[in-house]
Amino acid sequence: MLWFQNLNRRRNKHGHCFSESVKAFAVTVYYYSPRAYNFLRSVFCLPSVSSIRDCNGSIDSTPGFCSAAFDHLKSYISPKPCENECCLVLDGMSIRKESTWDSNAGRFVGHVDCGGLMASSDTLASEALVFISSLI
Repeated sequence: MLWFQNLNRRRNKHGHCFSESVKAFAVTVYYYSPRAYNFLRSVFCLPSVSSIRDCNGSIDSTPGFCSAAFDHLKSYISPKPCENECCLVLDGMSIRKESTWDSNAGRFVGHVDCGGLMASSDTLASEALVFISSLI
């Protein structure tokens, strides 16, 4: 990370390039504490807050099962059945009932959507259910 600091210090503010690990670090620190991230940004050369938002905005967060997660799990599957254990965590959370226009998708979001299992309804969603799977 230090050689990136030296490389980016010599460039103007629009010419910085950051590795994926630096971007992941920045997103993680900003997620835990925006105030701490602003302090670290004053000391180190880190991506701007708008760049972090762009990174998060590029993630596909549509309802349904994420094919990237299944591909990741497939890459770690072992030929030995006893080593193929995983953990499935379910979590629900309340969300604000509102309908907003998603210009990228060209549709309104915020309605009940079961991720392709059923057609989305006109009812506004009041909670989200998340399934998280990880290898043990």
